[in-house]
Amino acid sequence: ETRTETLLLLRRDFQGRPLNYLLVTGGFAMASTDVWSRRYMKQFVFLPLNLHPAPERALLISYGTGSTAKALTDFEGLREIDIVDISRDVLELSSVVYPRFRDNPLLDHRVETHVDDGRFFLLTTTKRYDLITSEPPPPKHAGVVNLYTREFFQLVFDRLAEGGINTHWLPVHSLTYDDSRAIVRAYCDVFSDCTLWKGMGINWMLMGSRGARWETSEAEFAERWEALKAAREDRELSVELPEQLGAMFISDALTLRETVRNVAPLRDDFPKRLVDDPPSAEDISAARRWMDTEHARRRFRASPFIEKAWPKGLRERTDRHFEYEAIVDNIFFHEYGRPTILSRAIDPLHELLTETKLETLPMWLLSTYGDHLSVVDRGGRQGLRTEFLPLLGARALGRRNFDRAARFFESTRNSSDRSAFLHAYAMAMAGHRDRAAAAVRHQERSYHPIREERGPWPWL
Repeated sequence: ETRTETLLLLRRDFQGRPLNYLLVTGGFAMASTDVWSRRYMKQFVFLPLNLHPAPERALLISYGTGSTAKALTDFEGLREIDIVDISRDVLELSSVVYPRFRDNPLLDHRVETHVDDGRFFLLTTTKRYDLITSEPPPPKHAGVVNLYTREFFQLVFDRLAEGGINTHWLPVHSLTYDDSRAIVRAYCDVFSDCTLWKGMGINWMLMGSRGARWETSEAEFAERWEALKAAREDRELSVELPEQLGAMFISDALTLRETVRNVAPLRDDFPKRLVDDPPSAEDISAARRWMDTEHARRRFRASPFIEKAWPKGLRERTDRHFEYEAIVDNIFFHEYGRPTILSRAIDPLHELLTETKLETLPMWLLSTYGDHLSVVDRGGRQGLRTEFLPLLGARALGRRNFDRAARFFESTRNSSDRSAFLHAYAMAMAGHRDRAAAAVRHQERSYHPIREERGPWPWL
């Protein structure tokens, strides 16, 4: 309890160790450090920094649990980083989320912290930035709407250096379809090169610039990609290749303007252009259609922005990754938080393992995430628990170490039909077809046609 607000910082544990944190302010879940939240929050940094030729100065408006700030401090190319948050208490909680000095982004020597209103800071600062990224609370929270208006976006534009880039959160999960369009209209009125990108689920990101050329060669793009390796956390967040980043594209200015042309922009003087109602099922369905990966892929192919910003070879390789981004969407909307149904997962899993070099997405299809594996790795010094073995087996599968995967799954195959199947699959992939066939025959003998479904076994 503070003088101005009530804060909760909730910790989720796994096997007795911290897994992630959730920040609740005023009764609203505002930010989290779970893998899905980090995936979209860090994109606010690594997408624009992959497209800017030489960023040196950055501004972050709204700190939350520090994921975006951590992406900024993990990039060594930045010389100055300003972080603005209206809550001193939120900033002080950073030392709980990041107890080690070297991990806390607020303790980085390049960071200057400002306890201030984000809009007032923009009005008073004389600095100009190569990147301004803003993730204020959703606009229907008290006093927040004016951080989503055309006037606010104009202030951001005015504080960008020439060629500077802005990214801004679009929390579609809390907006009606027309609410989202009113904000997009306001943004595109200011940023003539506005684009829209997926983050995770229906947490989206707007991006625009002050006169950026957007042109880059494939060699330059690859060099920036490597420089941002620490900020990306690519092994945990399933953004291992630049092609995956491109597959998060939704739309560019050309199609965005067509989509919002009959909608009035959100303005300071007209805050009620956002209705009080929460989004309906129809609104969420409209958003899902907007972000549909096949529609997005067609817009990607035809986009003048992409033609400039994405080198030709990279564009061609990105095309296939829209199919893999659809797998990410399916996991998020239908599978996260519960064990994946193997009979639905085995086809995309096998395709990923045999036709790509991706490691993280195959693990996600098996409900295995980097946060959990970090706990397993730290606990390994005291010996491996049996319940850890399927997680390690999934990681070994992702790394195409099929023999090792088979050994991990073998240890739990008698207590879990899932492990039994993955043990047989790993043996087959390792070339031990006779042993895999024996496992299938054993399952055939133990199968009871009335009590249970056969699941993925017929596939194998």
